[in-house]
Amino acid sequence: MKNRISNNRGFSLIECALTILIVSTALIVSMSVLQDGVMANTYSEGTTVATQIANEKLEEILADKAYRGYSYVIDSANYPEEIIQGEITRSVVVTEVSDTDFNTAEEGSGLSKVDVVVKWAKDEEVVLTTLVSDYDF
Repeated sequence: MKNRISNNRGFSLIECALTILIVSTALIVSMSVLQDGVMANTYSEGTTVATQIANEKLEEILADKAYRGYSYVIDSANYPEEIIQGEITRSVVVTEVSDTDFNTAEEGSGLSKVDVVVKWAKDEEVVLTTLVSDYDF
């Protein structure tokens, strides 16, 4: 019975140091992945909220066209820049455009491009665009 191999050495200092190094590296990597996930979620939430805010204004503009007329919609004084909440701002740009390419400015064409721009954070923005015409269908 005395022939049993006995290992009473324990862990060496090098083994402890390597274990600490491996565990700390794994923790740093997992924290980095977690931080990236949180940042992506925050960006996604900001984009969703900004899109809803822009869509709300587009719906208001389309209702104005239906009930107040085209001339009300093309008057930019009716849609001033708004501060929605904290750093979130909403602005409307109405441009009368050519009916051939929808980008070239053309006064009196009876067709306007409406851009609703919502900015949040420092340099993030969402732009929703629609066309409004002077014609009734």
